[in-house]
Amino acid sequence: AAPAPLAPPFWRSHNPPLNSTQPQPAATATLGFLNAPSSREEPDDFCCPISLELMKDPVLLVESAQTFERASIVEWLAQHDTCPVTKLPLATKQLVPNYALRSAIDSWSRARERLNGFANGSGSSGALPLAGGGSGGL
Repeated sequence: AAPAPLAPPFWRSHNPPLNSTQPQPAATATLGFLNAPSSREEPDDFCCPISLELMKDPVLLVESAQTFERASIVEWLAQHDTCPVTKLPLATKQLVPNYALRSAIDSWSRARERLNGFANGSGSSGALPLAGGGSGGL
């Protein structure tokens, strides 16, 4: 009997390529309705689907369960009664802070800054900042 085929790597089994037997490059990861390849370093999930910028104040549009940068969605909702991602009409325009995503973005940003500091030679002491010791916060 022939040996069973090996399972595909995790990313292939959860992100199957569309209309192709070849895996898609990682740069084609998408968020919502965005289908263009990403040229930025930020994870797509950390970027607002309206502004395409890294979110600093992510909020959840309660009715659609989509997250946006606060300033971008407030501007959108002033002129529209639909979700910009789902295009579905909204009965309410309630926004709530997405603290979990904000924390993840802050952690990612701090880690990126540390790595960039080490790569540029400015982080040679080996000491990492203590949690909660930086500026900003929730």
